[in-house]
Amino acid sequence: MARIGRIALIPTLALGRMPSPLRAAEIAVHPPTSPMRLRRVVERDLADGKLLIVTRDWQCEFVRESEDITVSGRQVAVEVDAPPALAPLSAIEKNRVDEGLFPARLDLTGQIVSMNTAQDDTAIRKGVDVARTIFASMPPGPLDGADPEAFMVQLIGTSAQAISRVPRDLFYPVAGEWTETRSVDLGDTQGEIEIRVLTTTRPDGLLERTERAVRTRYGGRDRHSRECQFCRKARQLSN
Repeated sequence: MARIGRIALIPTLALGRMPSPLRAAEIAVHPPTSPMRLRRVVERDLADGKLLIVTRDWQCEFVRESEDITVSGRQVAVEVDAPPALAPLSAIEKNRVDEGLFPARLDLTGQIVSMNTAQDDTAIRKGVDVARTIFASMPPGPLDGADPEAFMVQLIGTSAQAISRVPRDLFYPVAGEWTETRSVDLGDTQGEIEIRVLTTTRPDGLLERTERAVRTRYGGRDRHSRECQFCRKARQLSN
């Protein structure tokens, strides 16, 4: 059981280990003066071909000081699209307030130099307990064999693991596209991870959209996950 769960987490952990060749330019940036909306969409491919999608929005404000830029943010929306069997887990995620990134401090080139790393793991612990109950009561099927703890960490998506891998150039990345493929030794089988990153920016250099698509192949299985982040003027992502 645990073995399958660890493999399922490969896409999440791999993004933190593989450095992106995209680097922000070392020039001073001019942060927006109006509120912005940051949206993060996490999409996971479940074992039965169905999708688990968590969308979370934060209202952000940028304030430039003499030596740095402060980004404050508050969660304003969350949506969870999941199979009916996972309704109890979906409810936990929908009720969870995640503001672990904020406030963030940027240097004058837009790179994150510090952020809020405080985490409330209550939702994760509760979710793991609920997941164990659900999985124990279900007959063998598409989700059979999954590790409840690993599954819940994927559902939460912004736990300490996610916070630790937030890129320094989250708000001011370099536009471009890159793909990397690596082999992974899983003991009695070989796996392969393919990561594709596509980033676009606004004329002022602020993030417009970044997408990280991960394809994991192992033991005849082919799994996909995707994470997208958008930054728009608040009114443009209000719906």
